[in-house]
Amino acid sequence: MNIWNSIPFMRLLIAFLSGILLSINFHEVNRIHWLCIPTCLLITFLFSKQFKNNFSYQYIRGIPLLLFLLFAGIQITDLHREINYPGHFSKQTGSTYLLKIAEPPKHKEKTLKATAEVIAVKVGKKWFQTTGKLLVYLKKDTRSIHLQYGDIIVSKSKIVDCPPSKNPFEFNYKKYLSFHQIYQQTYLTDQNWIETNRNEANTLLALSYRIRNYLLKIIADAGVKDDEYAIGTALILGYEDHLSTEVIGAFAATGALHVLSVSGLHVGIVFLVINFFLKFLGESNKARITIFLISISALWLYALITGMSPSVWRAAAMFSLISLGKLLRRDVNTFNIIACSAFILLCINPFMITEVGFQLSYLAVIGIVGIYPMLYESYFVKNKWLEKIWAVTCISIAAQLVTFPLGLLYFHQFPNYFIISNLVIIPISTLILYAGILLLAISKIPAIGLLAGKTLYFLLWMLKETVDIFENLPFAIIDQISITTPDTFMIYGILIAVFIYLKQKKLVYLHAALAITLVFTGLQILEKIEQQTQQKIVVYAVNKHHATDFINGNQSVLIADKLLLNDKDKMRFHLLPNKINHGIKFSQHLSSDLNMSISSPIIAQKGNYLIFKDKLVINTAMQVISFKELNYLPSIVLLNKMNIKKFDELFKLFPSSAYICDGSISSSFFKKIRQEHPHLNIRSVLDEGAITIDI
Repeated sequence: MNIWNSIPFMRLLIAFLSGILLSINFHEVNRIHWLCIPTCLLITFLFSKQFKNNFSYQYIRGIPLLLFLLFAGIQITDLHREINYPGHFSKQTGSTYLLKIAEPPKHKEKTLKATAEVIAVKVGKKWFQTTGKLLVYLKKDTRSIHLQYGDIIVSKSKIVDCPPSKNPFEFNYKKYLSFHQIYQQTYLTDQNWIETNRNEANTLLALSYRIRNYLLKIIADAGVKDDEYAIGTALILGYEDHLSTEVIGAFAATGALHVLSVSGLHVGIVFLVINFFLKFLGESNKARITIFLISISALWLYALITGMSPSVWRAAAMFSLISLGKLLRRDVNTFNIIACSAFILLCINPFMITEVGFQLSYLAVIGIVGIYPMLYESYFVKNKWLEKIWAVTCISIAAQLVTFPLGLLYFHQFPNYFIISNLVIIPISTLILYAGILLLAISKIPAIGLLAGKTLYFLLWMLKETVDIFENLPFAIIDQISITTPDTFMIYGILIAVFIYLKQKKLVYLHAALAITLVFTGLQILEKIEQQTQQKIVVYAVNKHHATDFINGNQSVLIADKLLLNDKDKMRFHLLPNKINHGIKFSQHLSSDLNMSISSPIIAQKGNYLIFKDKLVINTAMQVISFKELNYLPSIVLLNKMNIKKFDELFKLFPSSAYICDGSISSSFFKKIRQEHPHLNIRSVLDEGAITIDI
């Protein structure tokens, strides 16, 4: 039996999804789709006539339909690019803007961050209606902290393009924002914006935010605080603003990161609880319709309260379709339901496919539906309790098997104890969800509400301690794994080929898996050989800091200021991705102070100069020693805040050297030097991003 015959909607989804991905990654295809769609319709009509009664060529009739969906995916994606709209605010040249706060502002240490809709722009003395989103940073003060979703404000500030990532392999925040139709940003101080005392919030969304804030207050008033509060509000309500980097890292290291985001697991539990309490209505047609309407309404209300994240959209849409199937007494293929729900969501917003949570949640469900039955039925367990443990184990393996390639691509790590950790963490998180729902329902009953709050806090504490235990076990994770997007597709190709082979027992699929494995292995070997012979100098672009990496094979010496070396978040965000992708297994970190002393086989030190591979002399410039003490001129002079005052002296000593300004030197000073010395070979990392020099 052809595996595709039982899941026809999956084929349609693959064609539609291919169009979306082509449009997102290759903008050139958007120029041709308008002509292709009517052409595909015409071909479909002609093929239907030509092969109507010829069953040997039935599959040919589907090709034009798949092409039509491919180009439909391209067009829908292009239509969702708001920056192409004629009324987008970027098409106007005004400096005064009417903004509507499009979501509750997020509180940072010194600022508030919010997405705003630019509803009008003032050009001269006339206002023009506009569309488009803008990323807004507001200085935190007594006025800004009271801003709410839907508030209308007038701003007179400079709008600039969102800055690109400046370091190799760094998370591309500009690209991420573009997927959310945000291309520009502004910073508002207390001087350049005013309130209008107007609020134009969407009634339904405003209600959902008010309900969520009310529920957050219930959890806080119950005595849940600190990391337990952050974990609880994320797990129960999908509110992730209080999660620290340490907590997220701990859950990722144990393979339980999915617990922190409201997804299919949480929505499924809510769905089961609702249906359990409605069982008393019976099985009559009227009762089934009542149960369907109540459960679907409650499901989407829960989705609204939790912020309508992509994973919640997926889960709510899928359970809605399952409920509809039960209502109509139809036995439908689960893969078709998954494909149908994804198709609907991507029609609403094709850029959902770029969300990591959306990708992981769909793949996890596909793995559970497709692989779990094969694993579970491979071994029969007689004992009732051991059977439950075996079932949870099979679910964990199935979900991890189809999501681990994305985990390697995005998080560069693999949790070794995911099977054991999920056996403990999933039941505890389920109890937390039950306890959280119970607390929210009975919080107004004094004694019982207090008991429910203490129970919830205890369960959250237990979950946090359990995660910490697994994180600190020896060999808890394999980290610093580097794979590319093509590598990820090859791994999925191997998994799909093996899965179909196990289903259909056709050797052609096993041969395909082996062939892809050989190609993948060969590419990995070539990459390792290249990494073993690499010799590079990387001057990173980290604002107000200086950091230079000397890379030799799989080792490096990093010289940076002490503040940066002690800032784990900045090191992880700006520097670590480059080290991982270059296969650096050992990195020596040195603080650049006056008494720096280097002991390394990679670089040699001579006074305040560094010699790398006997080819370049790099000036670290704590002080300037006499030129006579050197046998030859330095090829590169690294300028930083410690030696910039001696620039004139350096320039006189080394007029023909290449100068590089690191992140500790402002762009304005760099421009000043370039104006005063137009013939000087000088570059700035803040101006052009990190500078990599291959030796």
